[in-house]
Amino acid sequence: MNDKLDLGEIRDDLERQRSGLQERIDAEKASLQEETTNPDRTDLAHAYDLRQRRSAMLDSLEEKLSQVEQALQRLDNGTYGQCTNCGQDIAPGRLRAMPQATLCIRCQEQLER
Repeated sequence: MNDKLDLGEIRDDLERQRSGLQERIDAEKASLQEETTNPDRTDLAHAYDLRQRRSAMLDSLEEKLSQVEQALQRLDNGTYGQCTNCGQDIAPGRLRAMPQATLCIRCQEQLER
């Protein structure tokens, strides 16, 4: 098994993720801007619940987009693949599975405790 990372492949993956996330964010924002005209109480309650769920989804998508953009910045400045906590290299397998990872396994486990 080759543990060497192909940074070009990682960049392509991150750019695809960024594009897909941006499309989903744009769609969620458009959905949030749609309004119901003269809603009755039931429609109003449903619309409020739906708006809350879409808003939470939008927040999650924007956080993921931020993580992807930060990973691309780390690629650009040469710090990609280094743990932002301890400075050690992040395992290539972890980066292949989660290209936007900022922490090595050890630091991630400590954070989750």
